[in-house]
Amino acid sequence: MFVAFNQQHQLTTLLAYQATEIPRLRQQQWFCPQCRQPVFLRAGAACTPHFAHYRRSDCQLAHETATHLVGKQFLYHYFGQRGYQCQLEVFLPVLQQRPDLLLTRGGQQLAIEYQCSPLSLARLKQRTAGYSGSQLPVVWILGPRYIQKNLKNRQLRFLNQSVSLGYYLLFLESSRFLLWHHIQQIGLSPQYGYHVQSLAQTAPATKRQLGQPSLAQQVAYLQRQLQYRQHFWQQLQLVCYRQHRHLLMAPLWCHTLQPTPPILKCSLFALRVYFLLTFEQQSVILPQALTDFRQHYQFLFQPTGRQFAPQQVTVLTALVADLVTQGYLGVIAQGWCWRRQPIWFKSVPDKLAVAAKTRKKTSQEVFD
Repeated sequence: MFVAFNQQHQLTTLLAYQATEIPRLRQQQWFCPQCRQPVFLRAGAACTPHFAHYRRSDCQLAHETATHLVGKQFLYHYFGQRGYQCQLEVFLPVLQQRPDLLLTRGGQQLAIEYQCSPLSLARLKQRTAGYSGSQLPVVWILGPRYIQKNLKNRQLRFLNQSVSLGYYLLFLESSRFLLWHHIQQIGLSPQYGYHVQSLAQTAPATKRQLGQPSLAQQVAYLQRQLQYRQHFWQQLQLVCYRQHRHLLMAPLWCHTLQPTPPILKCSLFALRVYFLLTFEQQSVILPQALTDFRQHYQFLFQPTGRQFAPQQVTVLTALVADLVTQGYLGVIAQGWCWRRQPIWFKSVPDKLAVAAKTRKKTSQEVFD
């Protein structure tokens, strides 16, 4: 840790001192701001100067890694150079929490959490809710062990969202401060495309772009998932079977070209199939029914530390709007009613043939 109390009970931040002043500071007595036990100032050629507990301490601040220390030091200077007043490891009594950094600029505050070690979803929700309850925005920055090309649940639970960046994640490894933004899933498999931008170095932005799979590739993927008894797709096929449907024969409307937002744990294809199976027997769809659908099928959404309920509503609203645009649903006073319904197919060859004719017709309309 970088902060400690001196004998006069004054809170001292090491990063405010020059390297030449460290030997003098080592001669003083220091105390942990959390447990109030004595600590010592550790410094040397091979380590960043920091306060450390004596052995066998059970304080929660006693087991900080070198990676976490170096990362906090980098962030302290990074934000300080950009006009923020930076406070390290400040204790917030109302929240009973200690963010790694508390930033202040223009009367606005922002908490920064640099997460290097594994963190359970329950603990993440608890800590994020603490900040939200006090109207203090928090940004999570992930350490080196979280950086991997293929995003998984353990990274996606830290999602942030903004109008300009879409859904994004922040990573810090040594001096590599990376922003992965406009994260989205393409196709049916859980693979994500995104843009990568360096925030601390002059480097060109890169992009992980995934090609849109063809309808035949999507059907082949579904066949493999059912053949290998993948749990999620088996459960969806079971729901189809109970309504005398088959997943492979789902309407072309379900195979949307729209990218899937990462707040969905499944693809938009799966969400659309569940939607049709839920509402195709109802002549009228009420707004409350959409709320009930979202709550009942919450397992289709990505579990995250933040509350993305408004964004979940937006996903369903866009789905209904697409049905209206394509002439399947009509808007009425109570909500929506079916004008016609997307067609389920009797066989895979029929489905592929109709899709081919649709593509040919669209091409002729564009170029004729």
